[in-house]
Amino acid sequence: MMKRALTAVLVVGAAVSAAADQPSAYEAMRALAGREGDGILRRVTEVVGRQGTPQPLVWRLVVADPAARGGVREYEVSGGRILSERTPVARIAGSASESVLAAADLKLDSDGAFRVVNSEAWKARVGFDSASYTLRKDDQSGGPVWTVELFDEAARSVGVVRVSGIDGRILSTRGMGERTPGPTTWPKTDTVPDNGDGGFLGRTNRTLDKAGRSVRDGSLRAVGTVQYWFTGRQTVGAPEPGIGGKEDDD
Repeated sequence: MMKRALTAVLVVGAAVSAAADQPSAYEAMRALAGREGDGILRRVTEVVGRQGTPQPLVWRLVVADPAARGGVREYEVSGGRILSERTPVARIAGSASESVLAAADLKLDSDGAFRVVNSEAWKARVGFDSASYTLRKDDQSGGPVWTVELFDEAARSVGVVRVSGIDGRILSTRGMGERTPGPTTWPKTDTVPDNGDGGFLGRTNRTLDKAGRSVRDGSLRAVGTVQYWFTGRQTVGAPEPGIGGKEDDD
């Protein structure tokens, strides 16, 4: 019995450690700002990450750039480094400047979006192996919205969840059963009832939810720093030491 318990602890610990080592969307934005200047964050139109387990290894950031062909510039970021930069020929639908994210309203980082979606997957008894993330401006509300698509181990889509980047509300689900969006944005308890094999890595990942409050607080603190870069004021989380109000001439 003790041997099985120890094995379970080691497996869970490895899963939590792996999740902690994967950079969030905020960290990718911070790396981009470190090279290009803080002003570039005020021109972000889209943030995309594929095959996250639970966070992607590479984030693609699209920014509006009137001087670039197609009106946008794309950066791929991983591990705090800019891997590539390109100017795609195809212009995004509409004006790039009109698609810029309302970063002052963004209060949910990608790891926070994962927690919300993972909790929903548990409730729906939907197990998944990886997740892809897209952060865009919502056409109707104008606010930032995360679209998270879940995949099984055979890379088949098992559900899509849209989450408000403002308050973490679930806006819609597809492929996971119809649910009415509710007012609750974060799980109220440290544990999730046993609902079979739902959620990321099934039962093992339930331990991630026990650290939910610290993950949530870290996400809000990080996004609060992004908010300060965009607006010069921070209403979310605690200020991050050493972050100033630098702006570039973009």
